Amino acid sequence: MRVLQGEQPLTASLASKILDKLRANQTGLERNEFTQLRDALAEYSTMISAAANGKPARVTAIFHGPDAYVSPSWYLNRQSVPTWNYLVVHAHGTVAIRHDSADKEEILKALIDTHDPPYRAHWSEVLSEEFRERQKAAIVGFEIAVDRIEAKFKLSQNRPAADRERVLSALAAGKSNDRAVADWMKRIAQSAA
Repeated sequence: MRVLQGEQPLTASLASKILDKLRANQTGLERNEFTQLRDALAEYSTMISAAANGKPARVTAIFHGPDAYVSPSWYLNRQSVPTWNYLVVHAHGTVAIRHDSADKEEILKALIDTHDPPYRAHWSEVLSEEFRERQKAAIVGFEIAVDRIEAKFKLSQNRPAADRERVLSALAAGKSNDRAVADWMKRIAQSAA
């Protein structure tokens, strides 16, 4: 998801995401190591209209991890309230619009290579250039020069160990998203040990 504040009201749009390069080291992320997020949206998107006025526009890309409801009945202390466990990353930066066909081709190939590698040959060899150009004419590519990243997780780390174990057990027996949160809780517990 992308959220943009331009001259118009706040705009949000769900889109795929391609991270060109983001390296981490032992001390964390270093600013000069951020690169860019690339994507494409429909030409008519309000997000594109807000960003295409020629002025630099700030944007936030939101990457959601798994999330799950946490019942107060899972806690030992019954004087508790419901809450939510989650993981999220916000990548902040400046967006640049890419209208050039070659730029859009590069973005689309990266999208295909990331999410559907077997389709790449079809895109390049089966679809006619005329068809691909018509499709690219309906989208606008963009790049976000990322200058700040915020990562946050809430995985019951504020609760006593016994409560965390009960939450983890309940989530591990739950739906797919619940189990994914439980897996993250295990990872965090192991890294803290």
